[in-house]
Amino acid sequence: MIIDDIKYKYIYQQNFQAMKPSHFSGIDYAVVRKFKAPVEKFNNPQNFQAWCKELLLKFLNFEHKNESNIIHIDRKFAINKWKEFIISKEDVWSPAKRLLVFTSMVKNKGKNNKTIPPIVKEDILNDSISIISDKLMQDKDTLFSLGKLYRQKLKDYYLKDIPAKYTGWIEIESKKSKPEKYEQNLEKLKILSNRLWCTQKDTHAKTYLENGNMHIYLENGNPKLCLRISGCEIQEIQGEKNNSVIPIEYIKTLKEHLNNSKYLLSDDMEFIIKLSEIMD
Repeated sequence: MIIDDIKYKYIYQQNFQAMKPSHFSGIDYAVVRKFKAPVEKFNNPQNFQAWCKELLLKFLNFEHKNESNIIHIDRKFAINKWKEFIISKEDVWSPAKRLLVFTSMVKNKGKNNKTIPPIVKEDILNDSISIISDKLMQDKDTLFSLGKLYRQKLKDYYLKDIPAKYTGWIEIESKKSKPEKYEQNLEKLKILSNRLWCTQKDTHAKTYLENGNMHIYLENGNPKLCLRISGCEIQEIQGEKNNSVIPIEYIKTLKEHLNNSKYLLSDDMEFIIKLSEIMD
């Protein structure tokens, strides 16, 4: 039987009477609670872990939509990365731990679920699990979200050079400019992007960052404007709504940035700015 790296104490009788929720602790108890495990059917911890393994396999074998839509392609790619990682931990982590981690990162609910799981970064994941485990050992009924904690820690890692409430422009250099930082900059771009921008998606983010730099304007840490640059020319400007209209309150900020930069506006972008001034 697999022994988890986090030690748990089980209190159960040797005459194989049915287990109770009180017999579990730590991550195991969290799994019992989250999945409403039928503990009355378990005679020992091994029964519970076998149940977790069976449930995990159902999640791992779940067929995700095979659509040509870019969002679904990116989502499926990210899910497969998590599947590979969880499978690689079969001899290291207990089924309960693997079940909790996978279902915290990959959400199967909803026919049109467009949520793309975060990247796999094991050191940050281990740190997140450790924090949750410590909280559970202090209070096993504590509420937590491993997924949210992990995403926040990823954000803190990739944006460690940017203050939390920063206001100003951030330049994210392309693969051509800084090839050694491409992977890190790619994650930074996706994390900093507004939820309506296509640069939140892996496919678009890769395409854009391979070909040119990206400039993002943050206001109190929130993304408001994005410039896509190719060569010395600004090819695209987006506001929060991703509708090719720049909010009037940010046009002055945009013009000041353009005046201080070496980049030129494409004809389309000059038109977009003029149109935004009229429409807003």
